[in-house]
Amino acid sequence: PGPIEQARARLAGIAAQPRLAGAAGAMAGVLDDLAERPDRRTDARRFLAVHLDGLERIALRLDAGAEPPPGLPQLLDDLQSAAEDLRGRLRAEESAALDIQVKVLSERLRQEGYA
Repeated sequence: PGPIEQARARLAGIAAQPRLAGAAGAMAGVLDDLAERPDRRTDARRFLAVHLDGLERIALRLDAGAEPPPGLPQLLDDLQSAAEDLRGRLRAEESAALDIQVKVLSERLRQEGYA
């Protein structure tokens, strides 16, 4: 399996913890976006390395019986927000690239006398 599939398997284990499901779901969305855009994998590698590794370590500690510290809910919200922000940036960059492509093609059609 490739890195996306490996990350999905790791997230499946993390999502088994109900309190981690929101952050894990948001990260799964990042993986969905990356699977559709293989050229963007390097852009999100650091995100996944830091956030996925950290969330996985939290899940392991909780599975081992650790009591959640008071700051855990806020951290999980922050992780979820970071994943959602990354998805938004990826979509915005794709939208900007599409806009440029449409303008270039429109101009080319005008130059060729088709528009």
